[in-house]
Amino acid sequence: CQGSYRCPWHQGHAPEAGAARGRAGHPHPQRRFWRGPTLALIRSFRDAPRRCQLIVVAGANQALQRDAEREAAALPVPARVFGFVSNIHELMDAADVAVSKPGGLTTSEAMAKGLPMLIVDPIPGQEQRNAEYLLENGAARRLYEPDDAPHKIEAMLGSPGQLAEMQKCARRLGHPQAAAEIVRDICLRCRAG
Repeated sequence: CQGSYRCPWHQGHAPEAGAARGRAGHPHPQRRFWRGPTLALIRSFRDAPRRCQLIVVAGANQALQRDAEREAAALPVPARVFGFVSNIHELMDAADVAVSKPGGLTTSEAMAKGLPMLIVDPIPGQEQRNAEYLLENGAARRLYEPDDAPHKIEAMLGSPGQLAEMQKCARRLGHPQAAAEIVRDICLRCRAG
């Protein structure tokens, strides 16, 4: 329990957004969002305004990555497709909005980064409860139809005050130092014990 560990999710130590955007392949000052892919969502940007960029993460699913790359190549907006990455924290730094299912890990990572979410397809149970919690606390919006994604994202990004408020709400929900705080508490209890 001696010393101090700062995880890369700590907001104060996140790389500067511009540098992270350059490493993500999108150095331009346009707005962008991060998303683990759904092909229908990527296709929904075929008629999108050029004011956004897509960062798509397919994970270890190589077939999905190939399909996503094919769909992204047909878009009028810049899109970068990644497979499995070990720098997801930097891709989130480069994003203005995360479009994703509200799974526990993704939700925790996004909130630790102060990254608002546009929630898609929560499964009953944990994901649905995560979605309700994020919506009730102002850190997310809900996307019901993939074709509505460009409009919803444009509305979020087109309102800087609303986006800033959502970022503030996300940071309030995020606990990037939770593991360190738990270890510190256990050590204190052990010493007192």
